[in-house]
Formats: sequence, C-alpha cells, structure tokens
Amino acid sequence: MDYTLPNSAMPLSSQLYQMAISMGASPANAAYLVGSAYQESGFKPNALGDFVNGKPTSFGLMQVGSPSLGSGSSEDQFRNYIGRLQKNAPDTWSAMNSAKTPEDVYSAQRTNPDWRMGIPGGRFAYANQVSASQDDGMSSNAFMSGIQRVLQDPNQNRIASQTSATGLPSPGQYIDEHGGIPKPPQVGAVQPMSTPASSAFSIIGQGLASAGQQMSQSGQQGNAQAMAMLQQRKSPFASYLQSLLNPGV
Repeated sequence: MDYTLPNSAMPLSSQLYQMAISMGASPANAAYLVGSAYQESGFKPNALGDFVNGKPTSFGLMQVGSPSLGSGSSEDQFRNYIGRLQKNAPDTWSAMNSAKTPEDVYSAQRTNPDWRMGIPGGRFAYANQVSASQDDGMSSNAFMSGIQRVLQDPNQNRIASQTSATGLPSPGQYIDEHGGIPKPPQVGAVQPMSTPASSAFSIIGQGLASAGQQMSQSGQQGNAQAMAMLQQRKSPFASYLQSLLNPGV
C-alpha cells in the first residue's frame, strides 16, 4: 500500500507540525503526531470509527474515545489532544519528546494504555514525509530570501554594467564585502582572480547569511525556484546571476 500524503494535505500537515513545535514537541514527536493524525482520520475532524453494534467509539481527528474531544476544527482537536497529553500524562509526553524517530515516539506512547495508538499503518511514512517537507521548506525559503535580497539591491544594474562582454566578471574584479558590488582593480594593486562559480557563491552566500539559514541537501528545489524567479526578471543583473547559477543555459 502506498502511504503518501496527498498534496492537498500538505498545507494542513505543515500547520499542525508548527503548532506541535510551538507547544513544545520535538521535531520527531511533532512529525509523528501529524502522521498519526492522518493515519487515524485522514485529517477529517468529523471522522467516526471503531464501530461497536453499529455505533462509533472513536471520534475526530485523533480518533479519541470522547465525542466532545473529537469535535471542532482539526486545529482545535490537535491542540487539545497535545494539551491533554501533556497535562494528564507528562511522563509519557516526556518519553515521546526524548525519542529520536517516529517509530520510537510510537513505542514510547504505547507504554501508556490510556494513550496508545493503534496499528502503525502509514503513520511512520506520513511522519517522515512531514519532516522532509519542513526541511525542504526551510532550505528553499533561505535560498529564495538570499536571492531576493540580491535582486532588490539598488546597485544591481551597476553590477551588471561592470561585467565583461561575456556577462561574467572580468579578471581582477572582485566582490566587495560591503554590498556585493564588483569594483574595478586599482592601479598598481594586485587583485584576486574571480571565477563565475566563486562570484556566484559570494553573491548567494551574502543573501543566505542575511536569511539566517543554511541550505540543506534539498537545496536543489530552492535552486529550481530561484531559476524560475530569475527567468521572470528582465534586469541585466537577473540575467547575469542566472548565467552563474546555470552556465549551460
């Protein structure tokens, strides 16, 4: 069976994940809780389950045993579930928060018969997908913030005008540490050589530093988004930066 969160579920999964984090959950615990919510109800706040003699015994987003706790919006039910777990089973919550993987969080919760979840199902796969989507978003947002900062530089046309006929920095030009503006070599001074790759990393690095994030292995997605944005820009510098990021184009 394919345990994959549909694209339509991703916005709510991210919202619930951030809610869990804000309430003190560790990343592994937060991802597990979101994955469990989808496993239990498919994010349906009005879901009914575990029928006995034709009557439901499990209710709502987390399939709890109380109709009142299993009512309201998905966000409200998720928040109430975490709050009650923290209040009524602090030792279980602490053990879940100390676990390193969704599987370990599940095992920690299973030790408490009043709070244990059902079969694993797809909750681990969902949890890992939620976790990966958060990593992707962080790296992509950091990359895009860095690119946007450079593109908004009021001196971007000046940067482009100081490039060589090939559209790349001329030998002897270098990246100024105060704003990323290539300056012409001074007479009689020895200047470091600049390559397209080093110039690109210098420019992008300043933007990423201002964003306060580091790109992860999922940076390829951010690069694709950056390229798409650059292609929509008409300024000379946008074309210049695009050529640095993707010389083959």
